[in-house]
Amino acid sequence: MAKLMWNQLKVSGEQKHYDIHLPKPLTVVTGSSSTGKSYLVTLLEREINAIHSSYSDEPPTEDGYVPYTDILLVKNHGDYQDYREKIFKAANKLIIVDNADLIFPVIGVDAEFIRNSDNQFLIFSRMGISYGASPNAIGALQERDNKIQLYFIWGTKP
Repeated sequence: MAKLMWNQLKVSGEQKHYDIHLPKPLTVVTGSSSTGKSYLVTLLEREINAIHSSYSDEPPTEDGYVPYTDILLVKNHGDYQDYREKIFKAANKLIIVDNADLIFPVIGVDAEFIRNSDNQFLIFSRMGISYGASPNAIGALQERDNKIQLYFIWGTKP
């Protein structure tokens, strides 16, 4: 069964600040084109890559913890077969998928797979396909007070 491991993501760009609350093991972000969904994924990707590239062969802490190694980020470019293998082999990860409407049908991920996975999913879907998410875990990005947050369609507040 999908499980909740992360309950919040915060990341900032030059002008945008995102503070995303993740209330459930499966959270779906919907919205029209140009609402900031892919930009958020790009900011997360930059932050993850910057942190990983800053570490050399030395572990960053005594216990060897490297931030963000528990995140798998999937974007709509690259090798779909590679994405499929990584998603199907993933365990105890937050899997972030941009343009899931395009990627999931090609690689064979559906609501049943997500429900039976031991991962958490943050899915960006322009079509609004829920992939089995509960109504109070489906939301859209909105900017208020110079901060972009996820506002849920059915009453769950950020």
